[in-house]
Amino acid sequence: MIKEMRYKFILVTFSALLLIVILILGTIYISVAYSNESNMNKKMEKVLGNDGRTLRNWTKNINSHAFSNSREEFLNSTFAVRLDESKRILEIIGYQEEDYPDVSIQELADKALQIKKEKGSIGDLKFLSGKKAYGYMLVFSDYSEQNSMLDNLFHTCLFMGIAGSLLIGLFIIRLSYWVVGPVDRAFKMQKNFISNASHELKTPLTVISANAELLENSNANRKWVRTIKENTERMNALVNDLLSLSRMEDKAKIKEFQTFNLSKVVVNAVLTMDSVAYEQQKELSTGITENIFYYGEQDKIKELVIILLDNAIKYSDEKGRVKVSLYEKNKRAVLEVFNTGPIIPKEEGDKIFERFYRGNTNAENITDGFGLGLPIAKAITVMHKGKIGFENIKGAGVKFVVKL
Repeated sequence: MIKEMRYKFILVTFSALLLIVILILGTIYISVAYSNESNMNKKMEKVLGNDGRTLRNWTKNINSHAFSNSREEFLNSTFAVRLDESKRILEIIGYQEEDYPDVSIQELADKALQIKKEKGSIGDLKFLSGKKAYGYMLVFSDYSEQNSMLDNLFHTCLFMGIAGSLLIGLFIIRLSYWVVGPVDRAFKMQKNFISNASHELKTPLTVISANAELLENSNANRKWVRTIKENTERMNALVNDLLSLSRMEDKAKIKEFQTFNLSKVVVNAVLTMDSVAYEQQKELSTGITENIFYYGEQDKIKELVIILLDNAIKYSDEKGRVKVSLYEKNKRAVLEVFNTGPIIPKEEGDKIFERFYRGNTNAENITDGFGLGLPIAKAITVMHKGKIGFENIKGAGVKFVVKL
C-alpha cells in the first residue's frame, strides 16, 4: 500500500511539473517564432506600402551605418520586384545576385502570383504581394536564418526539457521518501501492533477455549459454555485473519512460490465449500478448465478461492446460485466467482476491499464475519501481482473477477 502511494505521488507530481516545463518551453518557442514572423511581416508590409523606398534608401546607404543591425539584416535578406500588368519585370530593388545565384526572379515572381494569395512562401523565401497602379509589386524575404535560429531554439528547448525532466524526476523520487515516510512509519507501527496484539491474544483465547471444553464435559450449564466457545472461536478467527493479513503484507516472507495445477486447487476449494452451500440450500456449480498451471503460493491461492466462495454463498439470495469459473485469457489465469442476489452499490465499490468494512445489507443470514475476507483476498492477489475486482450484472447478481 505504501509503495503504491509513493508511486502515485511520484506519477502525479512528476506529470504536473513536466506539464509546467513543457508549457514554459513551448510558450518561449511559440513566442519567439510568432515575434519573428510578426516583425518580418510588418517590415515587408512597410516595403510594400512605400513602393520599395526603404530598400532604395538602403541601397544608397549600403556602405554607411545609417541602419540598426537588425534592420540592416532584414534589408540585406529582402528584395522587391515591380511587374507590369502583363506580369513582366519592370524593376528589381535590393536584389543581391550573389545571395541567390540559382534563382530566376521571373520564375519566382510567376510562382508567387500563381499562388493567388497576398502572403505565402516558396522554399525559404516568404513573399508579400500587392496590386499597384503600374501592375504588381512583390516583396521577398529570406527566412532561412530565422528557420535555422528556430531550429536551434527547438533543440535547445528539447535538451532543456529532457535534462529538466531527469532532474525533476530524481528530485521527486527523493522527495517521495520524505513525504511518504511518516505514513510508512505509522503503517508499520500499526502492523506491528496488530501482529503483536494478535499473538498476545492467542494464548488467553487458547486457555479459555480449553477451559470451556472442560466445563462442557462437566455438569456446568451447557448453554453458557456453548456461548463461551462460540465467541472464543469468533475471536480466534479474527486473530487468525489479522495475522494472515499482517504476514501477507510483509513482502520479505514471500518465498514459497512454485508451479502447481491451479485447476485442481480450485476444484479442491469448491469441494471444501460444497457442504456449506448445501447446508444453506444454495446451488453451487463450476466451469473449470482442466490443467491450468500457475506459479505462486498454492495454499494462499486456495485461501483466495475459499474467501470468494464464502463471500458468494453468504451474500447470495435465498436458495440462490453460485458459480465458480476458471479459464485462461491472454496467457493469464482468470478466476470468476458469481452469485445471484443484490448488486454492490456504486458508493461501496471502493470500500469493499478495505479492512473491517461490511456492506449495508438487511439480509438475515449475514451475521458473522469481521469484514476482513475481501481485504485478505486482495492482499493475496496483489502478492501474486494480479488484479481483483467485481462486476454488477443487472438483474442477476455480482461477479468477482481475479486475473492472475
